[in-house]
Amino acid sequence: RAYKTDPTSAFGGIIAFNRELDEKTAQAIIDRQFVEVIIAPMVSEEAAKVLSSKQNVRVLECGDWYGQLTDGY
Repeated sequence: RAYKTDPTSAFGGIIAFNRELDEKTAQAIIDRQFVEVIIAPMVSEEAAKVLSSKQNVRVLECGDWYGQLTDGY
């Protein structure tokens, strides 16, 4: 939705997800957006293959943080 709101300003950089990155989403990013870093809790094998076709894209799989916070944080 954010991309549809202002595609001119969405020119690249870092894209972060709060759920698994799937193949369809990875392909959409590669097809229409300049990106340097993608962060997601999980990356499907298919999405990883799609992303590996693009040079200089760093993918950080950070794991699921839900429920890992301690009191006061």
